Amino acid sequence: MRESVNRVIYDLKSFDRLTDILPDEKKKLRRFLRIYVPEVVEMLVSYQQYRRGGFDQKSMDELEMKIQKAMDSLDAALKEKQRMIGNMETMRTAAQAETVDELLNSEV
Repeated sequence: MRESVNRVIYDLKSFDRLTDILPDEKKKLRRFLRIYVPEVVEMLVSYQQYRRGGFDQKSMDELEMKIQKAMDSLDAALKEKQRMIGNMETMRTAAQAETVDELLNSEV
């Protein structure tokens, strides 16, 4: 499960860099993160408490698998969100480049 947590942390750092580059996207990303990140943190804290509480191993193994699946889903969602934003931004920049090119060619 540690690997999943590390992947999510890495993706969150990538989001932070992305919002530095694209501040207009910050509000959308914050809304997305405000919903899911607290849930994940709560799951992980609960899991640690249960481990310390002496819950039976079978229950803990099942819980770990479910948390692992949720972490993998969050990781995939973060990557998809980042990909969508990147695609939109590169399309916007490509359209700008084409417009500038057309304007410059019509001036000549």
